[in-house]
Amino acid sequence: MNKLIYFCLFLLTFCVSGQTLKDAFLQARDNKDALTKVLAHYKRTGEKEKYESAIFLIKNMPIHKSRDYVWINKDSLDVGYRELDYPDLETAINSFRQLRDSVQVKPLPRTYSDASFLSSKMIIDNIDLAYKTWKNNPWSNSYDFETFCEYILPYRSLTEPAQDWRLTYNLLLNSITSKINDPKDPLEVCMVAIKEPEGFSFLRERRPDPIPFLGPQHLLFRRRGTCPDLANAAIYAARSIGLAVTFDFTPNHAASSNRHFWNTIRNRDGKHIPFNGLLHKVFDPNSRRIGKVFRITYSIQKDAVAALADSASIPDQSFLQLPNIKDVTSEYTETGSFKYKLQQLPKNKFIFLNVFNNGEWKVTDWAEVNGEVVFDNLGKDVVYLPGFYKHQKMMHEPYPILLQENGKTRLLKPDITHTFSATLSRSNEKVYTHTEEHNPLELRAGEKYNLSYWDGQWRSIGISEMNAEGVAFHNIPSNALLTLTPIKKTGYERIFTLDPDTHQISWF
Repeated sequence: MNKLIYFCLFLLTFCVSGQTLKDAFLQARDNKDALTKVLAHYKRTGEKEKYESAIFLIKNMPIHKSRDYVWINKDSLDVGYRELDYPDLETAINSFRQLRDSVQVKPLPRTYSDASFLSSKMIIDNIDLAYKTWKNNPWSNSYDFETFCEYILPYRSLTEPAQDWRLTYNLLLNSITSKINDPKDPLEVCMVAIKEPEGFSFLRERRPDPIPFLGPQHLLFRRRGTCPDLANAAIYAARSIGLAVTFDFTPNHAASSNRHFWNTIRNRDGKHIPFNGLLHKVFDPNSRRIGKVFRITYSIQKDAVAALADSASIPDQSFLQLPNIKDVTSEYTETGSFKYKLQQLPKNKFIFLNVFNNGEWKVTDWAEVNGEVVFDNLGKDVVYLPGFYKHQKMMHEPYPILLQENGKTRLLKPDITHTFSATLSRSNEKVYTHTEEHNPLELRAGEKYNLSYWDGQWRSIGISEMNAEGVAFHNIPSNALLTLTPIKKTGYERIFTLDPDTHQISWF
């Protein structure tokens, strides 16, 4: 009889909630009974909002997965080592060293789809605890049901190992009420809350784990992690007490190197205030020029390229493979747009936009090809280069485009019929007073440098040696995008333009 009830409920939810819920049950395979039990539980209790919460979680579950690992021996057998079985990190590390000295071990990555392995108890406990904190804390009063579902309810943030965490993190923060002046102010509460889990530090070296993100219990155990790990830890802490906290990121700095991940707290006025993980401070992402900023949601975003295209047509290992990212660039900076006339038309309908980062062009946005290509919601004072993805390789367009601070554009098409000579040194750099990055020339006496311009690829203008005045070059094309690299490249060289009259260097 119970199986019949579950089956009828299973069919009913298909009709009510659409195709995506059906996809979750199909992906669940042998675990579909667990998902059905969750819905049946809230039908039986009559808790309408919790039932709708369960539908929200389950129908978006097909895009979520857990990346975990085990340690195996040379015969590919699990050696049974689990760091969380030990009382503290030092003991766990010593035990692992002893194991490694006696047995040859290596990590075996494992990936599970959430729909196929999450238990009904884990889902129900997550919903009940999240709902309780949302309804019973004064700082959550300004959050509507949609905000609750997207930024408090989710049991995960990225692809970290799925672990129960709400109660553990909540208990860490049970004394914060005495430290709060205005309990209805989510921002104040958040700034107090993220100071409670003490001892967290930024991990600069590479972790031995073959997974991109640590689980919530791993983070409490180790108290250290990478940039996204610390952003995740802030999410667990804040959401455990009913604060709507997001995970935002810039995929690649647009006029500097590397990338960054951070959080925002949704304040009572609906604005998202950015802060730096568990580093205990509100911060300004505009300290560096922004090209694009995206927000991770739990739900599938219909405007994400991954929701519109098959994965083979999206740059591999790119953040754009995620179907749950939301473009929020305009929340951070004034934005502009531009049209681009392609020199070659791609076979698929998607074109990608790149910024220069760590010595190469890296994808930061996308657009559909529909007669002409329009890129919008872009940060200004940034150089962009379109390209299309073919045979797992980005095919760049010949000419980058500079979206200037006034919103106008400048196509950086080198003019080899009008050349000039210039000596490059620190004295002719443009100084950026409103941002931290300025990418100074690091010129060393006696070292040789190569000046190149972009024309579909980097083309060398010549090699010159540093002297007392700087590095002198001739036959520099006008209107060109340039890069100056030592013969021994470091990967951190920036792109720049050079004024043919004043010889001023403008970094991007």
